[in-house]
Amino acid sequence: MQRLVMLTTLALALVILPAQLASAAIVVDIERKTDSDPDADGFFDFDTIDGNVAGDLADGIVPTIVGGLQGGAAANLTNGAAQTSDAGNIAESTTPQNLQNTRFIFDLGAVQSVAQFNSYSRHNAERAPQAYDLWAATGNEIGFDAAPGLFVAPDTVGWTLLTNVSTASLGNGGQHGVNISDTTGTLGDYRYFMMVTFEAVTSATSVRTNYGEVDIIAVPEPATLALCGVGGLMMLKKRARRA
Repeated sequence: MQRLVMLTTLALALVILPAQLASAAIVVDIERKTDSDPDADGFFDFDTIDGNVAGDLADGIVPTIVGGLQGGAAANLTNGAAQTSDAGNIAESTTPQNLQNTRFIFDLGAVQSVAQFNSYSRHNAERAPQAYDLWAATGNEIGFDAAPGLFVAPDTVGWTLLTNVSTASLGNGGQHGVNISDTTGTLGDYRYFMMVTFEAVTSATSVRTNYGEVDIIAVPEPATLALCGVGGLMMLKKRARRA
């Protein structure tokens, strides 16, 4: 009985342990998939990272574009659909202007607890790899600018740099996916996210990436975490009975 009480206490502690007590570290996971078959279901599919999902925090929110687009439309970033082929997909993409570090800004409408920021791209050559800096803000920072110009340093107008992203090491072509998370399970509480895009692969025309989708994933509700904890607790009880 004493052992069961100890196991029960441990299970509950794992559920309610504050994330901030853990050592926080941002993690960037990347993968390239070279399968060129069309994504008939509209979803990116990877083996080691999460693909895009429906109903995320950014779903249907048209991002603000600071700078120009080489092709496609801003709405393609959050319409929930992957590009259907590697070649000739610029109309389904959101492609920053060549020679320009275009900025994509996502306004969630209110501060949200975010678990992941994920981005996906697709092309048959040098427009597949991704390269960008990810910035975030609550909107309550002193001197905050929700849409800083191309030559304005984001950290001078209230933005915080979360991480740098590059998938160039994976090679050209295919589908490239990026999952940005934190070891605590919470990337942070933010309202705004901004991608400052860069040239991922050096080329004569300084081409930019054909982005297909961006997902911003919410931290699970406490009720969901509690269910996970209860499930774990039941397993512990069964083991205790067998002991």
